[in-house]
Amino acid sequence: MIKLITMILAILFASSNVIASGPTLTGSEIYPVCSKKNDNCTTYINGWLGGYDFGTMILANELGAQGTRVYYCFPDEINIVQLTDVFTQYLEHNSKERHYPAKDLVFMAFIDAFPCK
Repeated sequence: MIKLITMILAILFASSNVIASGPTLTGSEIYPVCSKKNDNCTTYINGWLGGYDFGTMILANELGAQGTRVYYCFPDEINIVQLTDVFTQYLEHNSKERHYPAKDLVFMAFIDAFPCK
């Protein structure tokens, strides 16, 4: 029962904008920052990666690594600046999607740029 409660809380924490970060930042709001090669964009990507990795680790642990899936596969030599560039280019080329939450657009940018083979 404790395992189930822990898993439910992890899912709620990972999916709740109110608990995790307050108002949702959209692609339209972050694009001006990223297009100017601002360090704040790199910090956002770095934070997103940390949160995604932590949430995935919690769920994999609770589920016994069953049902977990790898959605994108980074090359070995990739760095945070390059990942920021990938996200910025995604926003640039997908302007009609910028109204979506930035956190979702980062995920889509990485799936698009780094598909697992």
